[in-house]
Amino acid sequence: MFNGPIPSSLKTCTSLVRISLRRNQLTGDISQQFGVYPQLIQMVLASNRLSGHISPNLSACTQLTILHLAQNMITGSIPPSLSQLPKLVDLRLNSNHLSGEIPPEISTLTNLYSLNLSSNQLSGSIPTQIEKLGNLGYLDISGNRLSGLVPEELGACTKLQSLKINNNKLSGSLPDAIGNLASLQITLDVSNNNISGVLPQQIRKLEMLESLNLSHN
Repeated sequence: MFNGPIPSSLKTCTSLVRISLRRNQLTGDISQQFGVYPQLIQMVLASNRLSGHISPNLSACTQLTILHLAQNMITGSIPPSLSQLPKLVDLRLNSNHLSGEIPPEISTLTNLYSLNLSSNQLSGSIPTQIEKLGNLGYLDISGNRLSGLVPEELGACTKLQSLKINNNKLSGSLPDAIGNLASLQITLDVSNNNISGVLPQQIRKLEMLESLNLSHN
């Protein structure tokens, strides 16, 4: 139940390897309260009341593997500079007030296994460069304002076990390439969009799928 701002002296703790302050009531501008930590591998600040923009300083923490900023009050866009974190495996920015488009530069994070951008105000289309995220196992971009088509390129993410693109403004038909996601097991949720047309026959290839939600299209 800690509250108030994060001490500014934390900026000088440049030898930090892990920062975990989750599930408190910490406040303040997230872009002002942290410095550069060359050895940092884990930053978990989820479930607080932090505001402000995601700091470009994070791109200097090149050893980061886990970055959790979910469930705060962070605004602004997702900085393309996050693409400079080559070791990032788990990125969670969900349940904030992020706006703008999903930066295509995020496709350079080829080690990414889990990406959660859900419950924000992101707009634009799903970047076709997403096909480069070949190690992605979990993708959740639900609950935004994303529009356009479900890209064929999504079918290149063949290690996906869970895919949630529901509660957006996506249109057109589901691409045939959805059948390439043979590893999908946990869920495929495309509900609450503007998807139209005929279901692709290739969807029958998803033999391990346990939960399929196509409702409200």
